Amino acid sequence: MATWCINDNNIVKNKFKKYQKNHKEDTASVFANLLDLIDFLNSGISFRQVLQNRSYLKNEKGHVYRIANKNALMLMKQGFIFVLKRNKK
Repeated sequence: MATWCINDNNIVKNKFKKYQKNHKEDTASVFANLLDLIDFLNSGISFRQVLQNRSYLKNEKGHVYRIANKNALMLMKQGFIFVLKRNKK
């Protein structure tokens, strides 16, 4: 079975560290949502179902998705853009 994971190869590390330092709560919220997303995907739920049921996840274009720091029912201030790919074992 294929698993989902975080690949940070394309992150500009010094910019991310600066952002993380200045926006601790936003960063923590986004990564909590990201880990929630990965848990759902690894449990076997299809990505389409996750996209429909997780309000913090928005499709930007193609295979690019934005994971917000808040639930969609709340004001979304910040978010991160991710390209999601499945790793094959």
